[in-house]
Order: sequence, then structure tokens, then C-alpha cells
Amino acid sequence: MFGIELRSARIKRTSGNIQDVYEYDEIPQNVRVQIVNIADKLFSHERMHGHNFWPKIYDVYKHEKGILHKVRHEFERVDWIKSQLINSYDIDETTDLIELFFTVIYRQSVISGFTRSICEKAIDELNYRLKAASIGYEFQQGELIRIDNKFIHKEAVKPVLQVLSNDPIYEGANQEFLSAHAHYRLGNLEESLTDCLKSFESLLKAICTERGWEFKDGFNAQRLINIVLENGLIPDYLQTQFSSFKGMLESGVPTIRNKQGGHGQGVEIRVVDPHLVSYMLHITASNLLFLAECNQKLRAN
Repeated sequence: MFGIELRSARIKRTSGNIQDVYEYDEIPQNVRVQIVNIADKLFSHERMHGHNFWPKIYDVYKHEKGILHKVRHEFERVDWIKSQLINSYDIDETTDLIELFFTVIYRQSVISGFTRSICEKAIDELNYRLKAASIGYEFQQGELIRIDNKFIHKEAVKPVLQVLSNDPIYEGANQEFLSAHAHYRLGNLEESLTDCLKSFESLLKAICTERGWEFKDGFNAQRLINIVLENGLIPDYLQTQFSSFKGMLESGVPTIRNKQGGHGQGVEIRVVDPHLVSYMLHITASNLLFLAECNQKLRAN
């Protein structure tokens, strides 16, 4: 039969040109070494003695992959399975091994409260290393998942990156949004919040400039929101239907940033919650995408 497109070809065709802040097809060797070191350190911990995790992982992997490989000594099995992860060029093989390593760790944390804390720390470090290296995988509840399989990332973050990168007037907003993600991945949480707001304000200013709507450089997000709403960036029927839309914009990106970052800490040390920053990035992406699409509709009229 002819005229049938294979799944792999379809995926490459539909996703190959979409910009993302994460890499999915390659994991640098230094990160692979770090992952082996995380597992090795954990399996060598005094609380984990007697479980023989490395040989068990070797046996499971060899059996599931249908690999004929025989060694005499236990240390050879350990060296072989570590080498497979460090030296593999196949992303599916690499992610299979990472998930296998940390599924063993996750299951150990579930069945034994005695080792739970050290297992959870190992998983946290894995996710930190992947995120810091811009690798789009995360270990959650016993599985290694792609970040772009998360609904909000697929429906808001990736589309807005495509919109911003393809339109020169949004260059500033694009760079600031990418910077917000870079700061988030590296754990610079207050800086990430600051760049979220900068990106939001830059997009509003870009739209005002294109439309000829007067504003001053020092205008904050609230004043910029008022300008675009007063000038009909958002259709009247939407403003009526979503009577709280303006309040949502004002209390979303600007307020979270103002309360969590960008000001002196005073006497009390401020701790920014990573989950809040992740939420902030998604709010920013959704707002940027919506406003850019509203601007695109004005262009078409």
C-alpha cells in the first residue's frame, strides 16, 4: 500500500520546527556521568547495603532488551550497565536506562521509610541535573516523562515561543521569556519572576508601538493593560464575557512578581517557591500567547 505516513515521520514533520526551551533528543555525556554518580552514591549508601541494586538492574535490562551478555564477576555487570548509559548514542536506550535506574530507587523509597529520604534526594538531584542542562525529561511517580507531554507546556509554552520567535516586533519579549526559563532551570527563582514580568511588559509595549497607542517607557504592567483594553486589543464581546479579565491579568504576572521578587527582603529572609515560579511561567506563556493572537486578529482586519 502507498500513501501511508509512518508515525515517526509524522512526528518529525509536525514538531521539527517548533522551538522549545528544552532538548529531547540528546543527553550530554557529562549529564549521563552525573546520573550514574547519583545512582552509584545512593546504592553505596550504608542504608542500602545488601540489596545488590546494580546487578539487579543489569539482569532486568539485559532480559527486557533481549541481550546476550555473560560475565563472570559481579563488578563486570556493574561496569557494563554503567557503560551502557554513559556511552549510548540512542536516546530511547538512554531514557530507558535512566528510568530503570530511578524506578528502582523510587520503589525502594515507597516500600521503606528507612531509606525514603535519601531516595527522594537522589530523585530530586536527577530532576535538577536534567532541568539545569535544559533536558526535557522529568522523573515523577516512577516514570521518566517528557516535559512537552504536559498539557500546559504543549498548549501554551511551545506555541508562544513559536509566535514570539517568528515576529521581529516581539524580539525583546522573546529574549526575556527565554531568560525567565533559563533562570528557572538554574534555580535563580527571583530572577525568573523578574524576567516574566519584563517579557509581559515588553510584549504590551511592542503591541502599543505597532498600533500607535501612546505610552511612556516607564509605564508599568497595569497602565499598559489599561491602554490595550481601552483601544480594543481584546474584542468587546470577550471583555463582556470575561468581566474579570483585566483583573486576572493585573493579579497574575505583575502581582506575583511584585510580591515574590524584585524588592528588598527586609528583615525576614524571603524564600521563593519553585512551584510558584513554574506556575508563573505558565501564566506568562498563556497571557503572551493570548495577547499576541489578539494582535494578529487586528492585523487581519
